[in-house]
Amino acid sequence: MLFLCFEDGLPELKRRIKAALLHHGINTEDIRAWLFYQTLNGAAAKLLKMSPFGQRVPGQLGAWLREIITRLGVELIIFDPFIKTHAVPENDNSAIDEVVSMFVQIGIDCQIAVDFLHQTKAKSNQVTPTLAAAPPPAKTPDASSIPSSPCHTKTPKASA
Repeated sequence: MLFLCFEDGLPELKRRIKAALLHHGINTEDIRAWLFYQTLNGAAAKLLKMSPFGQRVPGQLGAWLREIITRLGVELIIFDPFIKTHAVPENDNSAIDEVVSMFVQIGIDCQIAVDFLHQTKAKSNQVTPTLAAAPPPAKTPDASSIPSSPCHTKTPKASA
């Protein structure tokens, strides 16, 4: 499994993973061989983007994904959040359809599952019931015990 975070930095991602492990009683050694993670950001970390002329053009993320899937042998990729994986207008249905179709094609070609975390806008003064009912963790997660991920070193690079 490869967890790609396009919003938070590496320390926050490690903290989130550690919190999930603590919540479910999973030892970090149990995931060392199959959980990989990476934080990505910037123009190079987009599957689809807009050219200066207003046309949709593929970004560098697709080629990087195909390479990392092959190298790591992952069977599932989770993208967090979907909106940060592309640079096309969110309200343009055909552009978003193209982004989703590109992810589907990568999944088909590489024979993997693809999953997205998607944020919804909450009303300003309301707390969602699931968050309000969630108990606090027994102790503060320590991100330092999260295993290193082999994919930290090669991320999509912006072209000159």
